[in-house]
Amino acid sequence: EPYRLVPATASGHGAGSAFDQQSSRNVGRMCDFIAENFLYDIDCVNIAAAADIHPKYAMSLFKKSTGMTLNEYVNLLRLSYAQALLMHEGANVLKVAMDSGFGSLSAFNKSFRKLAGMSPSDFRRAGVR
Repeated sequence: EPYRLVPATASGHGAGSAFDQQSSRNVGRMCDFIAENFLYDIDCVNIAAAADIHPKYAMSLFKKSTGMTLNEYVNLLRLSYAQALLMHEGANVLKVAMDSGFGSLSAFNKSFRKLAGMSPSDFRRAGVR
């Protein structure tokens, strides 16, 4: 599964309440939208619109429900996709960065190194043997 919901905390809302069900639906809609559009230039406004909620509420709800920000989740999907592309022989790092939805090579390298603990080039060399 591309995402998981964080267990509910003692927030005053009982399990199965209308709040929990609606929140879960909203988070699900946001995750579905991100999964379908992460390769494009999307932001919290686009993501919130998919769930028909306010962007600030979307950011708060997503963080509370998943433990990560909307941007972190978008980057996670982009980086997972990039890793799959880098496994192909002859993969070009710049092309992979652009094809994965990153706006620049520097943003891609920084995010990739943070997630994988190595550069995209090192990952490619390690994976294609």
